[in-house]
Amino acid sequence: MQTQQIARGRGVGRRVLESVRVSQRAMFAAVAIVAVVGLAGVTVTSTPLIAVAVVALAVAMFLPKPTFAVSLFWIFLVRPGYELLHMTIGGVAVTEIDLLPVLALAAVLAMPRNAKVSGKRVTVGTVALILAMPAWLTLRFIVVPPSGLLHVSPVVDYRNITMFCVVVPIWIYINKRGFAALFRLLMACAYLACGIAILAWVLLMSHLVAPANTTLVYFHAINDVRPGGELLVLVLAVALLVKRAPLLLGNRLLSMVVVAAEFAVSQTLSMVIAAVVGFVFFTVLFRGARSTGRVLAALVVLVLFGGVAVGGVAAGSRFDLGERLGESSAQYRATEFSQLTAAVTQSPANLVLGEGPGSALAVKNVYSGVVEIKRDTHNTYGNITLKGGLIALALFLLPLGIGLRRLLKTKNEDDLRLAASLVAVAVLTVTVPFVWTAAGLSALVALLFGALQPPESPVIDTTRVASRSAALKRGSPMTPVTRA
Repeated sequence: MQTQQIARGRGVGRRVLESVRVSQRAMFAAVAIVAVVGLAGVTVTSTPLIAVAVVALAVAMFLPKPTFAVSLFWIFLVRPGYELLHMTIGGVAVTEIDLLPVLALAAVLAMPRNAKVSGKRVTVGTVALILAMPAWLTLRFIVVPPSGLLHVSPVVDYRNITMFCVVVPIWIYINKRGFAALFRLLMACAYLACGIAILAWVLLMSHLVAPANTTLVYFHAINDVRPGGELLVLVLAVALLVKRAPLLLGNRLLSMVVVAAEFAVSQTLSMVIAAVVGFVFFTVLFRGARSTGRVLAALVVLVLFGGVAVGGVAAGSRFDLGERLGESSAQYRATEFSQLTAAVTQSPANLVLGEGPGSALAVKNVYSGVVEIKRDTHNTYGNITLKGGLIALALFLLPLGIGLRRLLKTKNEDDLRLAASLVAVAVLTVTVPFVWTAAGLSALVALLFGALQPPESPVIDTTRVASRSAALKRGSPMTPVTRA
């Protein structure tokens, strides 16, 4: 009788706990819906927009994982300036990219925590470290008046800062599901970007579409097809080279062919250089990761890169380093950097504090000879220094440096893969402004969480371990114990 009462009490306790969890989800859903609908009702008179917001949040509650994934994918893949939705809320122009972090937050709050992932959670200190640079830029933009003579609309600069709000849903997701799950999502997005680029190239080659700029891909020539999300494609390329990447349909050769095809149709030399640097960094500096196969692969990659760079392979293409250095593109970047250096160093205040939001440069276009007003240059480090000075640059590099230091101390090859990827991103950032966009900053935030968080430790089912030990003592067969 007493045993039955205890069992009945446990059953009641489980039902109470389950009802509490359901109540929490319902509360989160209600708060989110009321907040969004209230905001839309106060600032927007469009009934369809309110309806869309309610439906989107309802979907996020009932299908949290797909909603979170789709929200992140769209943020990563949409090319800057080519968003689909443009609206005004409270007198502020916004796009779907500005609202998707809210939807991702609603979805991740509705997700159950994965009990198979244990270990320390990502701390508030880690989040504060990532948010230090945008916090300084916000303070700089609000408190210190813009300096310099040339300014344009600061909307793009503000949007880049506000995209750091994606930190919150990503933070919660990692604490619930683990960084490994997030990295798989990032790599799935990278494969999708490769597929979009290949499809656009096929359509362009077949003359089924005309050259154009679209939301997901830029294609003006068969050797210049550029999808959104190329920063993640670089990370995927490095992960494949070091043999630590999720595979497409479980096939390594297919995965390599898809990524190589994206590199071939985009012909972004800077990405090739960055991928080679990341792979060599992984192979040379980490003794524990070395193997005969990896060393030979590194040598093959270096030989192929050398052949391409000197024009021995694919001569005359956008991969030909000698040809590119003599082109107007290299001259244009040199002109940009010269103008950027002059603007940043014109006064000690500009060097330390930057010129503020909307600061721009007047750069002569070497193709047309026309002087253009540029709010950003190809060098992301220079862009950050121009907007927020050396303080902003230091705060941008700080989490990257701390994360790399932590990763370099580990013998875990997944951590070494992430270190090599971050090195590749750091190299790419010198000549290509992928990071200084809403998509690029969001992707970088996700990678920094992996570099800064404590390592994950899988939970071991101690009951099964004890059962297996007892079975071995009795000599009875039993299936091997696996890690959850």
